[in-house]
Amino acid sequence: MLRLSVPSSARAAVILAAVAIAAPALVSAGCQPGSANGAQASAAATTDPVAITASPVRVSPVPVTLTLTGTLRAERQARLAAGAPGRVVKVNVDRGSVVKQGDVLAELDTSAAALSAAEAQKAAQNAKVQRESALRECDRAKVLFESGAISKSELEMRKSQCDSAELGVDAAGLRVAMGAQALRDAVVRAPFAGTIDDKSIDVGEYLMPGSPVATLVSVDRLRLDVLVPEAQLGRVSTDTSMTFRVAAFPGRDFTAKVKTIGTTVREGTRDVVVEAEIDNTDRALKPGMFASVDIVTAETPAPVVPKTAIVKRGEASHLFVVVDGRAHERVVKLGPAMGADVAVLRGVAEGDRVVAPAPDKLLNGAPVTEGR
Repeated sequence: MLRLSVPSSARAAVILAAVAIAAPALVSAGCQPGSANGAQASAAATTDPVAITASPVRVSPVPVTLTLTGTLRAERQARLAAGAPGRVVKVNVDRGSVVKQGDVLAELDTSAAALSAAEAQKAAQNAKVQRESALRECDRAKVLFESGAISKSELEMRKSQCDSAELGVDAAGLRVAMGAQALRDAVVRAPFAGTIDDKSIDVGEYLMPGSPVATLVSVDRLRLDVLVPEAQLGRVSTDTSMTFRVAAFPGRDFTAKVKTIGTTVREGTRDVVVEAEIDNTDRALKPGMFASVDIVTAETPAPVVPKTAIVKRGEASHLFVVVDGRAHERVVKLGPAMGADVAVLRGVAEGDRVVAPAPDKLLNGAPVTEGR
């Protein structure tokens, strides 16, 4: 194999030439941003000071909340059924109809019931006539017995006939009452004021006693059934206030107050059903809605900042803290909101100065000047 010998001085010259050629490329590559933070810091270093308003972080009592889930229920709900057999001749309501207590919801054919009631009335009249006749016979038998015209046994028989006639009148009166009840049962009325949630019948259908007619719910007041874990039960008591939210009204808080607490812990889930009352006069809430519930159980001191200081980036919450004339961005964990302020559970401390409101284009590390 043929080998060429290169003097050391020549090799050194070659290396120096290579370095000279590569140096501009390395310098150019070093000027390119390596990350978003690097680009932001580089931009902030050349940015003119941004005029901002800074607010000091203060410590304030913050409510400690217990977050649970619950379901809305109607305070009163009834599945109405027919009380007598008959064909439906009239339906006065439909789904969503608002009714008052006593309103007629449906009517059944009463022709047979009316005939039975009329027959009972005639039978009652006949029983009264028979009683009057029996009473007269009893009075006559007593006179005859006193005069010795009849025996004592015959007198006792006449008295038994009188007693039987009196019982006949009572029985006839019961039949009259039953006939009147049958007529009343042929008319389905609302037992309380509310809204028809479901209608199960239509004109022409034949109903038997117990056949479903409609479902009536009262929605002016609702109850909220909340499942409280056994370990948290000591933090809830009667008259405890709570706030809750439903998916149908994002951003709106509703209030309720604990009315009753279940007496037993459910074995399968190790929780207790707590019932709260809700005023629903605007009828915005519906029975069956799922609710996210917050119960305030105590207060604890925590840092508080204005809501305007918070910047949302995706799911994370950020804010800017002023340190040595520059805005330093921090990721924070938020607590409950209190009016125009919000608690910060992690990320700032008392005495820090935060930018509020935060300008839209404020960068991490940018120089800032505080306005007066």
